[in-house]
Amino acid sequence: MIFASAIFMFILCNVVYYKCGKPSRLVAYEVYDAIDKAGTNEGYTKVVLGDSVARQIFDPEYQEENDDICYLATNQAIMTLGNYMLLERFIENNSQLEEVYYIARPDSLLGGINFKFTYSYFVTPLYREPFTEYLEPETREEIENTFGSFFAKREFPKWLLAKYPKLLEIYQNGCGEMRQLRYSMYGSMNNENMSIFYVRKMQELCEENNIELHLLASPVPESYQFNSAEIQTILERYYLEEFYSEYASSILKIKDEEFVDMVHLNAEFLEEKRLSIWAKLISRGDIEYER
Repeated sequence: MIFASAIFMFILCNVVYYKCGKPSRLVAYEVYDAIDKAGTNEGYTKVVLGDSVARQIFDPEYQEENDDICYLATNQAIMTLGNYMLLERFIENNSQLEEVYYIARPDSLLGGINFKFTYSYFVTPLYREPFTEYLEPETREEIENTFGSFFAKREFPKWLLAKYPKLLEIYQNGCGEMRQLRYSMYGSMNNENMSIFYVRKMQELCEENNIELHLLASPVPESYQFNSAEIQTILERYYLEEFYSEYASSILKIKDEEFVDMVHLNAEFLEEKRLSIWAKLISRGDIEYER
């Protein structure tokens, strides 16, 4: 009885604070910043979207170095779905857009909604109107089956889980168990490769608006292993084979010691080589990276 009362008072106090206070953005700052920027028109004719490694190269901190390219890369957790949603929003507000660069490592390109940080970085900031209108009904169903409709659609539980990391951990563990149970009983509710499906949606959106789309890879360690044939096959299955050559040729392998966690480049290397990698990806020039 005492435990139940304590839980009730905990929830009540947080509801009152949420309703009467001014709740701040507690997670996914870069995603919220990208949402804000996609909703404005600053005259950019090109935009970069992508994962956190792409963000290291095209960090909004360096936005002033270029007047033509908008830096909107965020992280892997928002998946191709989130990048597609940001692109939809950006095009709605930037009719002058001419080129899109979607830059992601192979694992980011193929990543699904079971990624550890997807709830915090995709569901919390992006799974809301008007962005949910950009998604197919089957995609919304898959997301709500995975995370629970209440926790996917309601803003208060999103804020509460962001405020209390231990609650988020318990919730995510429960989601993982339910996902395993559901998949063992029914398999995936969506037989599409959701990630590549939304690359296809990006292509269609760009074609409709006479925009050129580039699919490129962010840098990876020399020891990074990936199946290029699998990527080619998947792209072909979704009629995206035209992108494979450019994507494959853009994969830049850098010495393992230049990474802090085998994903992100270290600060010293970035300071020395960031602009040359920038040029390699955007201008497709041949640049030497040996230190």
